[in-house]
Amino acid sequence: MAIEIIDEGQGNVILLDPYHKENGSGQIRCIGNNNKVVIRNPLVFNKLFVEAGNGANIVVGEHAAVNELWLNSPRGASIKIGRGLQVNGSVAIRADEEANITMGDNCLLAPGVKIWSSDMHSIFEQSTGKRINHARDIIIEDHVWLCDEVKVLKGSIIRSNSVIGSNSVVAREIPANSVAVGNPVQVKKTGINWSIDLI
Repeated sequence: MAIEIIDEGQGNVILLDPYHKENGSGQIRCIGNNNKVVIRNPLVFNKLFVEAGNGANIVVGEHAAVNELWLNSPRGASIKIGRGLQVNGSVAIRADEEANITMGDNCLLAPGVKIWSSDMHSIFEQSTGKRINHARDIIIEDHVWLCDEVKVLKGSIIRSNSVIGSNSVVAREIPANSVAVGNPVQVKKTGINWSIDLI
């Protein structure tokens, strides 16, 4: 098995260690021009799928451990993920309309997590025809745990050391050291921290 590299444009830069290219599974595809995709070493992954449109900047930091990760930036947005990412199951991250997604170090993403900086379709005010659902940046700080099936939507900010409970939908700012759950998400407890180890 190998990572399939598809470059359909010009001025694209794809940086992936040859060992992982030959021994991994998935695809990195640049369908337009002037994209940069950087997957840093060391890295452990089963499946990796990346699609970049035009002017995308996609970076995954060192020491990532990934089961299955989908990264998509069709129109000039960046996805920047820090060191020590842990992905269990399949996770999808999409940055669109030049609305960026930034994730800090040592984040844990459970199966079914989805992070989108755009609604991917337009909603208009009927009386004026003005679009009302523009994309917005997403910021996820260091050491954040997103549990099973969490959805993180445009404009969300999740501060460091926080936990978002299963099936929650985030579309707001979550303070540091908090547990938040629900749809829409609500902060249930503050003053916490968490560990990837079951102590």
